[in-house]
Amino acid sequence: MNSLGLLPRYKVEPCPMNGSETVPNGTDDNNYLRHRLISHFKSQDACFTVFAQQKTDASMSVEDSREEWNSPWVSLATLTMKGKEQNLVDSPGEENPRNIACDTLSFNPWHSLAEHKPLVAMNRMRRAIYEQISKVRHAANGETRKEP
Repeated sequence: MNSLGLLPRYKVEPCPMNGSETVPNGTDDNNYLRHRLISHFKSQDACFTVFAQQKTDASMSVEDSREEWNSPWVSLATLTMKGKEQNLVDSPGEENPRNIACDTLSFNPWHSLAEHKPLVAMNRMRRAIYEQISKVRHAANGETRKEP
């Protein structure tokens, strides 16, 4: 926490070494992202840089995420995932236990300690939206929805 008693803003950006390939329009591959990820890690590593931005004065709103802060972004860390250590499954086979676990997982930023709960109105909306999306996806796939 800074001297104003509020946490900074965070962002994560891909490193230039990852490349800048985008998902092609109209691909027929329903597992394009999986196949691209596997292909990437067969030949190289991937990395992301974590940045933070400090709230430097009381006029900087934590609640209004549309408001730009004028403080600089500071690099905190670079996270590197070694391609040879990823142990990714080549096939999106529905019988693979790792694929089943991944396909039935729902992301929710509230799966954390209470003191780490997300702030701002935008995140409170995300909580409700993510929960509904998870329910719809699990129902459509005939899966039982369970929290980790």
